[in-house]
Amino acid sequence: MALLAAAAVPDRVRGLILISPAGLPLQKPLRLSAADFSRQLAARTHPLPDVLAAASELASAPRSAVRLVRALRRLDLSAQMERVRAARIPTVVVACATDTLVTPSHCRSAARLLAAEYRELAVPGGHVWMFERPALLAALLRDTASA
Repeated sequence: MALLAAAAVPDRVRGLILISPAGLPLQKPLRLSAADFSRQLAARTHPLPDVLAAASELASAPRSAVRLVRALRRLDLSAQMERVRAARIPTVVVACATDTLVTPSHCRSAARLLAAEYRELAVPGGHVWMFERPALLAALLRDTASA
């Protein structure tokens, strides 16, 4: 969403920090994503009330959820990334070395399209590392915003 907003009204955006950004088509098979999510549930990575609320929403509109997942997997914002680049909006792309959904390779591609600074964290947790390390996320945002 931040990328779309920056592409639409670049004069209103001072900079972007994109953490494992969606925006280029994803390659990870859905069955592997489901397996990762199952491991996260077993490890209690996500608060139970949040999981139950999401499950309730999914059960109320399963076809819509499937359409949304498919659309997100195909998402290609490369044209918008190029507009952000042309607008010279300072951008930092942050990847996680253990992320198998929005991989470091995926993030490097986005960084190239954006002419962005690229940073890669070597932490466990994959795509949801920030849930297990909120202090690291806070420090990253604080340090990047003040740079």
